[in-house]
Amino acid sequence: MILIVDDIPENVYSLQKVLEKHKFIVDTAFSGEEALKKILSKTYVLVILDVQMPGIDGFEVAENIKGFKKAKDTAVIFLSANSIDTSLIIKGYNQGATDYITKPVDPAILLLKVKRVYEIYESRQASTKQTQEINTLYTQEKEQKTLLLNKVKRLEHFLSLAKMGLWEYYPESKTLLCSPEIYKLLNIDPDTQQLDLDFVLNRADFNGLDISDLSKGKKHFQLEHTFTLPDNQIKHLKEFVEIVYNKEVPAKVQGVVQVIEAEKKEMSPTSH
Repeated sequence: MILIVDDIPENVYSLQKVLEKHKFIVDTAFSGEEALKKILSKTYVLVILDVQMPGIDGFEVAENIKGFKKAKDTAVIFLSANSIDTSLIIKGYNQGATDYITKPVDPAILLLKVKRVYEIYESRQASTKQTQEINTLYTQEKEQKTLLLNKVKRLEHFLSLAKMGLWEYYPESKTLLCSPEIYKLLNIDPDTQQLDLDFVLNRADFNGLDISDLSKGKKHFQLEHTFTLPDNQIKHLKEFVEIVYNKEVPAKVQGVVQVIEAEKKEMSPTSH
């Protein structure tokens, strides 16, 4: 919205007519006092402000506008009947004027300057909106990461209590990924020894799995075997194994390892 301020009604109405003809929304004020009251209650993109008015003149209005938080993005174009006194023009710019127009106003010049103000305003609004959207996305991403981290921590805690660990194996690249719990369960230092498939899954059991046609989708298996630690202690392990195939990602074999208590000693162990 544009606010036109001039103590001469004829000047106001002539400018209002030009601007409204070009689809701009226009408000009017006929004194500095009236203008300040309206600026306090409404938001304007632009104030077209006559410099010389009785009472509060245009310079005082502009000075007050600079102190209004609501009007921090409002542009000001000064109007002056004096095209010779450059001190008035300089004073206007010092008071925060965006531009300056002398009377009588040329409608083409007026429209050119008003359109330029709107272009700057719309560009600033778009930039502000984009910044807000980026900040919102950043905040959401940060919150999601925090939630995910908390979930991972809870999962790790539950796995530790249940003496369980997770692993994933990608046959195509022969890559094995293990959760920290598996290293703890098998008393292995991850800094000195890397796990391979033989540690988490009996090779004979794995070779017995039908992975010849992964396109058939998910397959589930439950296996049991033993693992011999470096100190010759034997741990009995239960495996919950799943073969997962998805056209969009590489096929994988994933499993959950659980340490079985000592009463399972009657099993016929297969040592690693």
